[in-house]
Amino acid sequence: MGFLGPVGPPLRSRTSVSMVDRRDALKIVSGSALSIALISIGSPAIAESTAAKGISKGRLFPCPQNGACLSSSSSNQPSKYIAPWSYEGTSDEAKSKLLDYANKSSSLKVVAHDGDYVWLVYEGGTLKGEVDIEFKLRKDDQIVTIRAASRRTTKVYAFSAPSTDLKALLTGLRQDLGWEDLDKDLLEM
Repeated sequence: MGFLGPVGPPLRSRTSVSMVDRRDALKIVSGSALSIALISIGSPAIAESTAAKGISKGRLFPCPQNGACLSSSSSNQPSKYIAPWSYEGTSDEAKSKLLDYANKSSSLKVVAHDGDYVWLVYEGGTLKGEVDIEFKLRKDDQIVTIRAASRRTTKVYAFSAPSTDLKALLTGLRQDLGWEDLDKDLLEM
C-alpha cells in the first residue's frame, strides 16, 4: 500500500496479547525509567575549594556561598557562622600553645604562621579530604577568630557536606586547647 496505508504485519487485537507480553513490556518500561533516572542524577559532584585564605582588612575572610565552611567573619551567613573563642594569657602564649598542639597532632599540619595569623591543614577523621583552618589571634582582647573550609565538598543532589563535621572538629580543637566559646559566654549573660 501507499504512504497512508498499512505497512508490515497486521496489529493483534487487545484480547490476543498475553500476560507474559504485558509483564515483559512493564519490565522494559520500568527498566528504562530507572536508567533515565540514574543518568539524570549522576554521581556526586566534587568541588575543589578556591576560597581566599589569609587576612583582609585585619580580618579572616568570610566563607564563600558554596562549600562546607565555618567562619567568625560570616556573621551575615548564619549557617556558616561560628563564634570567636577566647584564650588566657598573651597572644604569643596562645599562638605557641596552638602551634605546639598542631605539631604534636598526626592529623594537623602547620602551613604558615606570621604575627597573629596561623594556618593549619587538617586531614583525617570523618571529613573526607583536607580542611584549611585559619586563626587570627587578637592581642587587645584575648579573642581568636576562626575560619575552617573543606578543600573538597561533595555535593549529592543540591546538598553539600554538612558543616556539623567542621563544627565538631573545631569544638574538639577548642576544648583540647582549653579555650572558651564566646557564644557560650553571651548565652550565660
